Amino acid sequence: MDATHTHTDATQAHGGAEDTAPPPLSATRLEPWYRRVEDLTEKLGDLTQRFGLSGTQRLLHSAHLEMEKLSGSAVYTLQRFLQASARLQPPHLHLQRERDKERVRKVNNNNNNNTSSEE
Repeated sequence: MDATHTHTDATQAHGGAEDTAPPPLSATRLEPWYRRVEDLTEKLGDLTQRFGLSGTQRLLHSAHLEMEKLSGSAVYTLQRFLQASARLQPPHLHLQRERDKERVRKVNNNNNNNTSSEE
């Protein structure tokens, strides 16, 4: 007899009202969750060692600051390219904007690669 039948039988015994009680703990398998926590703990240890940070808050803060810096750089670069494009004739404007976007992507990728190689 499994937990579903036991739950259904208990519901029928109490006049058919649906019971919102959680299934018994014996039906819950915790081993996969413990393995997942162990894996994440190991990865966190690797990250803190790799970046030389002692806590998760510092790691998250450092990553957030780096993302803000890269995002700001991409926005600044795109603005500069678009200002230069604004002086072009309308038929060439669309092509130049697409080129500008591609250039910003390349600059951003280079910044990301430089940041990861500094580690």
